Amino acid sequence: AVCRRLGVRDDDADDVVQEVMLGFFRASPEFEYDPAKGRFRGYLKAATARAIHRLCSAHARRDADGRRGTEPAEAIGSVWESEWGRSVLARALRFAADRVEPRTFEAFELTAIRGVPTDAASERLSMTEAGVRQARSRVSRLIREEIERIAETEG
Repeated sequence: AVCRRLGVRDDDADDVVQEVMLGFFRASPEFEYDPAKGRFRGYLKAATARAIHRLCSAHARRDADGRRGTEPAEAIGSVWESEWGRSVLARALRFAADRVEPRTFEAFELTAIRGVPTDAASERLSMTEAGVRQARSRVSRLIREEIERIAETEG
């Protein structure tokens, strides 16, 4: 996703993923996770940034006019953080959806994500308006808690 947001072509993005994964698997026999040295996602971010930088450098050497398919390396950090946030939110949504009844999650989805008014959602789901508000609150709480848990454990 980071590569796509930076404008890297799909085949080049596949090469970046492969390079990062191969690098990790080469290092994995000696790899020992030490939270004092940083989080694993920081390692992945750095490895991805290096792979994209190498890709850009290779393209710049091949292109006679020096054109690149991606933004400058400093943009990688902000794109990485944005994609990480999206990933965490998607995980938290799946977590919440797995822990409540489908109708409860649908009430949340309709009102919190799609912006459907509470009265319309209650009619559509055959729930009271108070029930829709309660469902939205319950799912929102689960999502917040999961995001906090992920932040504590993964950064």
